[in-house]
Amino acid sequence: MKFCYKSFLTATFIIVSQIAIGQATQPSKIVSEAAGELIRIEGQNLVIQSMWKSTDGEPVVVVTDAETRFLLDVKPSSLEQLTEGMDLTALQFSRKDDKPVLEVVAWSPSNTGMITKIDGNQIHLSRTHSGREPVELIVTFNEETIITRLPSYRDVEWHPISVTGDDLRENMLVKAMPPKGIAQRLFIWKPRQNEAASTQKADGLD
Repeated sequence: MKFCYKSFLTATFIIVSQIAIGQATQPSKIVSEAAGELIRIEGQNLVIQSMWKSTDGEPVVVVTDAETRFLLDVKPSSLEQLTEGMDLTALQFSRKDDKPVLEVVAWSPSNTGMITKIDGNQIHLSRTHSGREPVELIVTFNEETIITRLPSYRDVEWHPISVTGDDLRENMLVKAMPPKGIAQRLFIWKPRQNEAASTQKADGLD
């Protein structure tokens, strides 16, 4: 199964927003979206290299204001805490009262991909940008690595869960921080395949 990073960013934006802000306050309709790597900040504007375009394409400018909501690594944040190199997704929603709201979900620099193999304390990841060939990555973790499982659309509960390396499975989505050296944090999501999800239930992960 190929991992598409564009779909990952958009899907996790909505999930993480529901965790940190709460389902009841979510706007009703997406009217615009942008996802990619933050390359610089100009005043209140975020300049990102879009995941929708080739690497030599024109950057996308996301205009923020005092009403913009920011999340960083699942926690409420601010524009001042964002730095170059972060992955982020910016979605503008329309509310029922037609007042638009912009929400930005950012992640500290990380290696991101889908687990293809687990070999002891090493995780083999596959990452695919839209329209590009997969990139294989290896992430190393140890007993001090903080591992947090975030919910998927199938979950009833919307709360992050602390887990261990024994809970890692092939086909899980992973964000490993920092991108170099031993991972200090792993954010993981359930396998996307139905049969993998069934295996997880048998293993007691649900």
